Amino acid sequence: MSDPGNDHSDQDDLAKRKAKLEQALAKIKDDQAKARAPEGNDFGSNYSKAFRLASEFVGGVLVGAVLGWGIDRLLGTSPIGLIVLLILGFAAGVLGMARASRVDDDAAPK
Repeated sequence: MSDPGNDHSDQDDLAKRKAKLEQALAKIKDDQAKARAPEGNDFGSNYSKAFRLASEFVGGVLVGAVLGWGIDRLLGTSPIGLIVLLILGFAAGVLGMARASRVDDDAAPK
């Protein structure tokens, strides 16, 4: 048969192991929560997002303008290529900004 003193010792041992596991899990959950929580000062992160959005827009407009100017020089159609591709570059820049901001919003922790 089982020894009543031994059962009590096993229960104490199990209770100690359970408490130890609960402490370890609580520490892991705290570490994960700290990793997901936004920092108090994300100026650098916000600055990088703004710079990325601005570069998406400016890049689209500049590429459109350069391509339009180049086509005008090659074909001799003075302002037409520049105007059309500048407008397309503007649209591409706005679309790029929209995509970049959507990607940033999806990646943000909730």
